[in-house]
Amino acid sequence: MIAPAAAEALAPFRRTYAEQPLPHVDVPALVSPALAARVRASLTHTPFEPFDFAPRGRYERSAAPPDPQLAAALTDIASFLAGAPLAILEATWLRARHRSYALLRDDAPRTGTLAELVLDVSERATSEGQLIYTHRGQPFFVANQAPGAVALVARGPTVQRYLRYVTHRAGDAELLRLVLSLGPA
Repeated sequence: MIAPAAAEALAPFRRTYAEQPLPHVDVPALVSPALAARVRASLTHTPFEPFDFAPRGRYERSAAPPDPQLAAALTDIASFLAGAPLAILEATWLRARHRSYALLRDDAPRTGTLAELVLDVSERATSEGQLIYTHRGQPFFVANQAPGAVALVARGPTVQRYLRYVTHRAGDAELLRLVLSLGPA
């Protein structure tokens, strides 16, 4: 349950989500820089598994569960924005660096997924490596790529996502995102 003040601040984003033909919304700077830094620090010793398969992608991922308080808060926010009670089906940390990418191939949402929440806890913003959502192969939404930003996207069988190639312009930037697959509570 979110506090009344938070509900009031999030109300315009809830309307935006509901008004889209393919529901989606960006909430910039929802998570403070201090909290994002604590989340990054908590992942220092988390093992990330490389995914490097040329026809599909190159990035790192971890199934380490997020902090329970953070997970609960994000689930409450997603439920408020979507206007329906949601629960976490799966949590995945994605880490991308120079030369990282993920293609649309094999990006079907997990069975029962209604929405996907993406929390960006990267150290700094970059124009590289955006998560792009498509409907029947046509892009319709680019998740905000800035530390503390949260994106919520309705996921069905025709909505997929890919990670745009991270070029040399990213330098030593490390993109770090928590992706929550959400289903009915």
